[in-house]
Amino acid sequence: MAGQGFHARSNSLPARSHPMIATAEEELNKLKACAMVSPKMICKSLSSLGVFYDCIEGLLHLPGNQQVLSHSQEKKWVEEELDASLRLVELCDIIRDTLTVTKEHAQELEIVLRRKRNMNTGNKPQLVHIQSAKKTDKSIKSCLKALKKIDGNDSDRSTVCKMLNEAREVTIYLLQSVASSLSPSSAQKTSKWSVVSKALHKKKILMV
Repeated sequence: MAGQGFHARSNSLPARSHPMIATAEEELNKLKACAMVSPKMICKSLSSLGVFYDCIEGLLHLPGNQQVLSHSQEKKWVEEELDASLRLVELCDIIRDTLTVTKEHAQELEIVLRRKRNMNTGNKPQLVHIQSAKKTDKSIKSCLKALKKIDGNDSDRSTVCKMLNEAREVTIYLLQSVASSLSPSSAQKTSKWSVVSKALHKKKILMV
């Protein structure tokens, strides 16, 4: 599930017309390589994601690309990408809040264990964590569902549009990987990573 929204398509980009495009493609390929190795590389991938978006920001500030994006033919696509960006920000906020709450619950459980008050408190801290995790899982799935509805067809788009599509797809993939690790049922899904990894590896071979 974690890799369904991620498609390696670096060969779909047209000939480079600006050095910044080559830099962005290089960062994107590094990002994909990290994401396709194992879940342990997700942290490194998230750090690289910031570098990649810096490149994307530079591309968006190029006069030629601003003209392309302001064209009437791209209006609908730009609006969809703006909506996707807001959804991604929302998803990041949910994951950040989830990590904060998870840390707090872990600290509560640690205190309970240290004070040996399990008999008095029962499983209340654990139940609160599970209930909170399920609620968060529902919110995350809602965001991901909305993001997947966005048309990913960019065959007739400009270079900058293709790069933005790539940025969105790899971001969704990484955030979904993080969200999966926070899911209450993540322990039951660990075996699925090998399937995802093989699928991504196959795509990597096809694009060489």
